[in-house]
Amino acid sequence: MEAGAAPDAQDGGLPALINEKEKGVFYLRVLNKEGQEISSGTGFLVDGKGTLVTALHVILPKRDVVGSVEALDADGKTWEVEGVTASDSSVDLAVLKLEKVPEGARPLGLAGDGLPVRGAKVLVLGHPQGFQFVATDGMVGATHKTDHLPEQLRQSGFIHSAADVVWIQTNATVTNGNSGGPLIDGTGNVIGIIQWMTGPQMSFSLQVASIRKLLAEPAKLQTLESFTEPDADFFTLMKDFQMDAMAAKQRDFNPFGFPEHGKEKPAAKGDPLLEKYVPALPALATKHLGKDVELPVLLMLMNISAMADLPPEIAGDVKKASDRLFAQFRDDRRLLAFVRSPSTPTLPEAKEFVGSLSKASS
Repeated sequence: MEAGAAPDAQDGGLPALINEKEKGVFYLRVLNKEGQEISSGTGFLVDGKGTLVTALHVILPKRDVVGSVEALDADGKTWEVEGVTASDSSVDLAVLKLEKVPEGARPLGLAGDGLPVRGAKVLVLGHPQGFQFVATDGMVGATHKTDHLPEQLRQSGFIHSAADVVWIQTNATVTNGNSGGPLIDGTGNVIGIIQWMTGPQMSFSLQVASIRKLLAEPAKLQTLESFTEPDADFFTLMKDFQMDAMAAKQRDFNPFGFPEHGKEKPAAKGDPLLEKYVPALPALATKHLGKDVELPVLLMLMNISAMADLPPEIAGDVKKASDRLFAQFRDDRRLLAFVRSPSTPTLPEAKEFVGSLSKASS
């Protein structure tokens, strides 16, 4: 087939292509330990062993521990996900394993690493807004490496993939629920996976090379509960922190010592919020050492260090956090976004960290 040829040039036309490829596409329902749905999205089969690829945020809702994931196929049958075998938070990608391979399921083929040409026709299969097995089409508008994305995206920390990771921009209509679904070219092969959008007709897919790279890593099966527990712990801690901060504000207490109009700035020393939560953050990072959640936990501590004149009692915790951040995550875009922010830490330990990172990075 010529580059850019429409999918309906395939035998049987576009309807036949959709019916064929949907045999490898699943509607993912993510449930908490109480059996309540907390997320949903799309995944697709890439081999005959039950390997599913999806967007990481579909199965990592962060606000709760995941108890199970149900994969509904095009025939209306539900299959259980056994666990997570690989993930990469920098490109929002996860690999799952089905407990059993559905009869009649057909894996989707992955295209080569060559970039699609602008104007090439593409097909999207997924489950937008909970509507199951919806097909939309469009064309490739452009391809972008991470470093060529708009500056506001790169500096926000929203996109923190490596500089050479490729994103495919299309005008195919996608919305919530399409995440993790396949972007299919005119030959019926997957050229990308739906990840994010900036409008109903400006969607972005992670190019297939990143999928192939993650699939090549040794599989290490984790239960859904153990995989999602670290982020749920962090979410719970932050939720408790926000509730305590609101309660303190209602009591006319100034939790971070911000100056109030007509009043002197109170001393931060002895602040019950700081005494409770500042030590809790590095403890949580240590509990989940080496997990993806370690960076946002430590980064939250650094953000707190920029919110007020903190007492010297917590300087040790901040110094440990800054050392870990610099040693392990100095090139992570989320960390660089913090350094570029207008916030200025007050503790010398935090100031030293920001200065060192600024010198070490471009």
